[in-house]
Amino acid sequence: KEGQNIIIDSSSTAAFMLPYIAKINSITIFTNNLSTALRAIELGINTYCIGGHAINDSVVLSGAETYKTLSNINADILFFSSQSLNISGDISDSTEEENYVRMLMIESSKKSVFLCDNEKFNKTSLHRLCNIDDIDIAVFNESFEGLNTKSKIL
Repeated sequence: KEGQNIIIDSSSTAAFMLPYIAKINSITIFTNNLSTALRAIELGINTYCIGGHAINDSVVLSGAETYKTLSNINADILFFSSQSLNISGDISDSTEEENYVRMLMIESSKKSVFLCDNEKFNKTSLHRLCNIDDIDIAVFNESFEGLNTKSKIL
């Protein structure tokens, strides 16, 4: 909605939300992905790049500065993704640092929206982030047969 503060995680999946967000007035986004921040700026979105150091020589930022910034943000909504979602509803990723940042993002947001395509279904990565029941809304490109959750699925 107009006037909301939105966190977009480092995933390329969540970055696909930018053109839709750009259509809404007075939105502010926070992200730890330099590419996402630049694209948001190009689209005219009020943008904060959450500081930190580059993870594995990538455009994704993490570290003490990122953690500090996230602990001081009260966002309305978080859009995030991850590498894997298994049949038990566990959301996981191979990067421990990115998972920790996502956990802080979830804690800093009133509502969390998990974006997941079917390529990530029935997979488990090394580091567990949370269970799908811990988030508010999940958006899938197709039905995930056998997944039981109390989260709203779109």
